[in-house]
Amino acid sequence: MIEILRTKEVDGKIVLSKEDFEKLIDELESLIETLEIISDKNLLAQISRSEEDIREGRITEVSSTEELRRMLFEV
Repeated sequence: MIEILRTKEVDGKIVLSKEDFEKLIDELESLIETLEIISDKNLLAQISRSEEDIREGRITEVSSTEELRRMLFEV
């Protein structure tokens, strides 16, 4: 979590510095992304299966983009 400093209050409105405002926007965007992920049942299932693959050792190390291309596009 970020700390937002209330720099001053003007006419009942809170004024933030530009830096604090940008931090707040970044934090809100992150929270929205999190909500989108946890509301997508298919994506959560894929993540769960991927975590299981990792635990079970069903992973392959790829050291270059060329190696990845060969793996993905081998016929």
